[in-house]
Amino acid sequence: MKKSDIKTLDDLKEYLTEYCKENPEDDCCELVRGICEANDWIYTDDSDLEYDCDDYAYDGKNLLSCYGGREWNVCKVEGVEMEYKGRDIIVREDAENYYVDFCTGLGEGIYPKADWDLESAIDDQANIYKEKKAELPISIEDLLPSEHYDTLVVTDDDMLLCKHSDIYDGVSGNDLCDWDILVMGDNGLLMLPNEQLIYSEAYFGDMYERVKPGDEDEDTVYKDCDFDNDEIAVRKLSEIPSDIKQSYVDIDHGINTDEICVTDAEVIRGKVYEAPLHTPQEYPKQEYEDVFLFVDADGNKRYIKRTSPFFADEQRDVYEEITEQDFKEFC
Repeated sequence: MKKSDIKTLDDLKEYLTEYCKENPEDDCCELVRGICEANDWIYTDDSDLEYDCDDYAYDGKNLLSCYGGREWNVCKVEGVEMEYKGRDIIVREDAENYYVDFCTGLGEGIYPKADWDLESAIDDQANIYKEKKAELPISIEDLLPSEHYDTLVVTDDDMLLCKHSDIYDGVSGNDLCDWDILVMGDNGLLMLPNEQLIYSEAYFGDMYERVKPGDEDEDTVYKDCDFDNDEIAVRKLSEIPSDIKQSYVDIDHGINTDEICVTDAEVIRGKVYEAPLHTPQEYPKQEYEDVFLFVDADGNKRYIKRTSPFFADEQRDVYEEITEQDFKEFC
């Protein structure tokens, strides 16, 4: 076959197969580039789209690739799959246009290359999609039920999502010290509480209050401690004094855990749904973001965005209330 007889990518495949047998040292790049220019095809290395390294030519519907260095193949390709702000999209092209499809059933946008570069074409189609999406109601059936959250906690200046089962009663070590309450250590000796710790219900059975001289009763026992050579008089603690008992939830971030006091917070149980899209992290410009729909027992809805910091060990996730319009951008 002569080069002038090439009219389709299948013709080019046949031509290159024979050419490579006669010219095994040629990588065929310049040859294919020239043939693409003559036929108004896309030479993939010259495209703004990211084709695979084995791909050579695209005519808007079919793709010519070379495998193993000399095995040429033509296959039908709808376009190049890309990720755009957490959404999978498909972009194809021909010599004149970009075709941008957000895979929503709303169709693809056509953008003449003479007027649009690739980035601006995708951004414009994203804005059109957002405008159409904003006109549609949110259907819970399109959202993902959260496996991690069923409770919204709201304070004066903060909010967070958590599992209700993760909320526990506890007391700070500093408050235990003020009430002269001691903790049984692993070595069997009574010890002063660590002022930096939050003691949960798991410790309640190993707590003792000091008994002052003259206040002994039948429940008084004498225990060894790690701060005195003599046994001291104590009484098994029946319950934590209500004045110092608090409610907490542990929030993990990286290698650290924050113990958040939620005693005075508004704790609301409900159902939590996660939007299907997210904003991927792009250090150092963009932190990871995803959004949730919280529905309480009365059917009231609140839209919440979670932002995950670049350095999780240093800072926990930040939750903030957003509008329904903002939420729809992630659907």
